[in-house]
Amino acid sequence: MDSCAISVIIPFYNTPQTYFDICLDSILSQTYVDFEIIVVDDGSQDEYREYLVSLKTKDNRINIYHTQNQGVSEARNYGMQMANGKAICFIDADDYIAPWMLEDLWEAFVSYNVDAVVSKYRLVVLDNYDFVRNYKSTMVDNRVLLNTALIGTNCKPDKHGYLSAGPVAVLFRANMAKGLAFPRGIKYMEDVIWNYNFFKKAKKIAVVDECVYAYRQNESSVTHLYKLNMIEDRKNALKIIEQMVGPGNEWYALRVFANYATCCKGIMRTNEIQNFMQRFNYIQRLNKDSVWKAFHVKGIDRNWDQKYKIKKWMAVCGILPFVYCFKKF
Repeated sequence: MDSCAISVIIPFYNTPQTYFDICLDSILSQTYVDFEIIVVDDGSQDEYREYLVSLKTKDNRINIYHTQNQGVSEARNYGMQMANGKAICFIDADDYIAPWMLEDLWEAFVSYNVDAVVSKYRLVVLDNYDFVRNYKSTMVDNRVLLNTALIGTNCKPDKHGYLSAGPVAVLFRANMAKGLAFPRGIKYMEDVIWNYNFFKKAKKIAVVDECVYAYRQNESSVTHLYKLNMIEDRKNALKIIEQMVGPGNEWYALRVFANYATCCKGIMRTNEIQNFMQRFNYIQRLNKDSVWKAFHVKGIDRNWDQKYKIKKWMAVCGILPFVYCFKKF
């Protein structure tokens, strides 16, 4: 395909057809039309592969690539290799976007001549989130985005939603993005690591202060599977982030705490442990690991949202894991 303004990259792995139809239709309905769609099939089952092949006739801007299953990072890396656009936009296969997302992000990208344009998203469970267009763009210091890359959905949203801390709801300058590979072998927070490295390199960034992206809360996604091996995987990712930002960073401490809370919830709810005392003993072993000590530092939570300050107090007192036994918190 010839060059275009925007390459929309979608990593795909066994995504339900009902979800992906909504995702794809939201892209094809954009008010801005100078884009290509790159779907990277990360080794899906045959039925999904056949479905994807059938989509090629839907619009000549759709490009389907099939690869062996290597994870979302490799799928995004492959998508960047195939991209012909001046800018790159990542969309997850089970999410959907506002009809004007590409237009508004591209307008800010060109007007400010920036390395990236960051917008906002909402967490949704339905297929019909009612987007409201209220375009407003500003230039920001990239240090603001460096902090945001660590905070993620743990920060407090404003009336327009969460400022994106991952690769979605962002328009990246293509030649810069292609110079940074998503980390291989990392199962969690690989997007945070990539974003942090990108914003560290970026010189000029703009923010579009409107919600243009619906981030679907899919309980069957990898993020919500409570398997004990997730603990080691999360620790490995946190160690990489600590090397990037250094110890004592308050936003890194929040990222550590959010992962600690998820691990505690997983231990209390996983089917891999059968009785309460085993769960309790597992928590005790978890607490002895030094990686979780980052959020124990006095005063490190001064800029955290109030709900996380309360959760931190419960964690330090040792009662947070037990809360997850009785209710969703």
